[in-house]
Amino acid sequence: MAAIALVLGFLMISQVDAVEEYGRHSNGVAEYSFVTPVDCETGLRKTGFSLALGSTVVLKQHNADGSVGQVCTD
Repeated sequence: MAAIALVLGFLMISQVDAVEEYGRHSNGVAEYSFVTPVDCETGLRKTGFSLALGSTVVLKQHNADGSVGQVCTD
């Protein structure tokens, strides 16, 4: 688990602008779940801001009600 966090941290540092943009659109919930990898580009969607590492999303921030919901949908 620590290795995954290290790799994700390194990849996120390389995308500082995207991480700042994600922070502006975050719902403030500090809970995330691993999801089945979804091909996606970084950017704002109807379901929130997608922060794709290598054009793939693997972590989904929980919604304000605690649900996980859809990943990277327009």
